[in-house]
Amino acid sequence: MATGVESLGGAADIYGQAADIYTGLGKAPTLEQIQPYMNPYQQAVQSEINRAYDIAANQAAAGAIGANAFGGGREGVQRSELERNRADALARAQADAYTQGLQQYFGSQQAAATGLGATAQGLGGLGSLYGT
Repeated sequence: MATGVESLGGAADIYGQAADIYTGLGKAPTLEQIQPYMNPYQQAVQSEINRAYDIAANQAAAGAIGANAFGGGREGVQRSELERNRADALARAQADAYTQGLQQYFGSQQAAATGLGATAQGLGGLGSLYGT
């Protein structure tokens, strides 16, 4: 009989865990919850984007100097377009990483809830084995 009581106690723990997960499914996750699922190389991705745009900016400046147009209106417009494109590329990379992290987070939460629910349901059937 002690084993049945211990098993039912274990079932209560699992039901509690499942309830916590289901309660959390209706809330927006925090960045701290998503962070473990995000690309660990995101900083390297951002550094590579910045490096590529720095090279492009240097080439544009060199071209402007070669054409005796450095500091002119065209060179300024070109520089601002490069910076706008850099900001856009960085924002897209960050949004993609966040989206992937969210998808992985929700997938893991759903798998955990499904597994705990099935286990709890199986343990709930122990009552019929050990009496009421």
